[in-house]
Amino acid sequence: MNAKARLDALRHVMKERGISGYLVSNADPHANEFVAPDYRMRERLTGFTGSAGVAVVTAHHALLWTDGRYSTQARNELMGSPWRIHIQKMPGALGIFREIIAWIESNQHEIIEVPKDGQSREKCTIAVDAATTTIEEARAVDSSPAIRLVPLTSSLMDVVRRQAEKAQEETPKPIPEIFSIPLALAGASMPDKIQRAAEALHSTGLGGYLFSDIDDIAWLLNLRGKDSVPNCGGFRAFAFLVVGDGGSAGSKQWSLHVFSDVYESLSENPSSKLHSAFPSSRTIGKSTIQYSLGGENTLRLYPYDSFADWLKTLPLLAHPSIPIAYGTNLNFALYTTLSDVTVNGSDRLVCLPSCVQHFRNRKNDAEIEGFRQCHRIDAIAVIQYLHWLEKAIQSGATVSESQGALRLFQFRQESAEFIQLSFDTISATAANSAIIHYSPQPQGDGSTDAVIRPGELYLVDSGGHYLSGTTDITRTVYIGDSQPGEAHAEVYTRVLKGLLAVHMARFPESSAHTASGYLDGSARGPLWKVGMDYPHGTGHGVGHGLSVHEGPVGIRKTTPSAAQESVPSKFRDYSKKYADKSLRHGVVISNEPGCYIAGKFGVRIENIVCVQKSAVQPLVTSDSPSDRSESAFLELENFTLVPFCRKLIRQSMLTYDEKQWINAYYDHILSAVAGELRRRELYDVEQWLRKECTPF
Repeated sequence: MNAKARLDALRHVMKERGISGYLVSNADPHANEFVAPDYRMRERLTGFTGSAGVAVVTAHHALLWTDGRYSTQARNELMGSPWRIHIQKMPGALGIFREIIAWIESNQHEIIEVPKDGQSREKCTIAVDAATTTIEEARAVDSSPAIRLVPLTSSLMDVVRRQAEKAQEETPKPIPEIFSIPLALAGASMPDKIQRAAEALHSTGLGGYLFSDIDDIAWLLNLRGKDSVPNCGGFRAFAFLVVGDGGSAGSKQWSLHVFSDVYESLSENPSSKLHSAFPSSRTIGKSTIQYSLGGENTLRLYPYDSFADWLKTLPLLAHPSIPIAYGTNLNFALYTTLSDVTVNGSDRLVCLPSCVQHFRNRKNDAEIEGFRQCHRIDAIAVIQYLHWLEKAIQSGATVSESQGALRLFQFRQESAEFIQLSFDTISATAANSAIIHYSPQPQGDGSTDAVIRPGELYLVDSGGHYLSGTTDITRTVYIGDSQPGEAHAEVYTRVLKGLLAVHMARFPESSAHTASGYLDGSARGPLWKVGMDYPHGTGHGVGHGLSVHEGPVGIRKTTPSAAQESVPSKFRDYSKKYADKSLRHGVVISNEPGCYIAGKFGVRIENIVCVQKSAVQPLVTSDSPSDRSESAFLELENFTLVPFCRKLIRQSMLTYDEKQWINAYYDHILSAVAGELRRRELYDVEQWLRKECTPF
């Protein structure tokens, strides 16, 4: 079924059900960035493969909203299709939805169709998939006076698929691999982490919190998954942390109820190594496994699909006054269930940030050491790949973008610590490198898999999940005996200068809440001087073996604070504390400025850094103690250990301090990596590395 046929089939189903418009996303019940193929409804409908975007279908319109990172990709993938592309202009996670709502309101009378009963409607009937639409998204749509929201219990795209395909028995899906993280890498035990979360909730008077973010739950349990969610160290899970005995918020005992694939892994495999992650003493009931975690504190595991039914039996929800919190990414279907079964729900249910997300944003000493370790391992793979690629192309071998990505994956697989890729590798040459989230398509009529040729720029953005942590690195290189063009060299050097500006920055700890905007401007400055910029943030948070893109921290132009006016006054201190996006000690983020010239080439350079306390002392201090600044300073420790492309650096554009920083960086790379290359008898690779790390 081609794009037009799918669109026609969907419109037929919409008309049968009296739906004026339908919003289609790539989303799952947990608001994960990377979703399994079964949930890629927008991609199935439109053919657009970017991770961000919403399709809007009416009887006469087929529109796709996405953000600036995907503008070129969307145009390429939807060329010749019936879809009209809109690039997001409003900021924030709800920006796309606000623009869609504004468009619906502007075209309201055209969208509304007279139904079969002949009675005209005053509102557009707009449908969303309730289980994969967040409560914030649903509320935004429902708030429009022009819209009547219709939450669907099953996707219309599944209806279209079932009508188009012959009925087939669904094969049972295998239980994903789930494993424990040793305490030496986690830095805190499972009971201690849960206790910390329970104390945060108890201190503000909450009786419970519904967790729907899979990273929160995996972090709490010191567990990781593989193949449950693509490119993510989490696994399908919901959890409810009850603080108190279910009837009294004054009690400090707690119980954590987890609904996930962990239950199946344990109950169906008595010999699983996963059992060692939990106390040996357990109580097995009907569809539940209970563990004692000290005192009256308990952990209870259940099947993933039983969560909604379990909520209906939770005694806490029948209490008339104890408040209960949930996160902003809770899906609309679960929120509706929670609201329906909670006594006085409108007064008791409150949307608050996750304290667990706040805890995992700020890495502990063991996690930070894990990041150092996995970056040493990852550097070996990336350095081998860049050496291999240069030699292969110089020898006349044909290497396509997808073949390059596969070879890099194979180098990573050589480590026993490697688990999986942290995202699909971006392997892009020449004009494809200007597509920010490009992915080579090696097969079919729409193949984009270009050959990596001498004399062109080649951008590779890749990463891996390791037992000790997560990596994300981008290098742009020039391969060939000739010298790169002036434009290539100048753009690359300006991007490099932006990266160095962030690396070399220091800022007062008291200004950690404003540092993101300061660093973002510093990274863009060398490009701004020549009228250029890039349409993405300079950096994102990085999870420890979880999601490679970890919110809400990052380096971006603006850091809007969480809205406090909608939060009840007694929870505002909690909300302010745990919605904090400040760049404080232990935060791990990327540093990745870029520059993209559509149809020509793109440059991006990316390192991973950690916010650390700085040892810098004031140049001059006052004799008066009252005039001395008590604020400590913060700086960024670099984890990434791969040299920049020497051929592309225009040395005359670098300052003395920039050259000194690069030289010190290269000394660090050699001390961390060269010995391991030698131990593996990779002498050619070591020689290549030493040449690339020649001091400036």
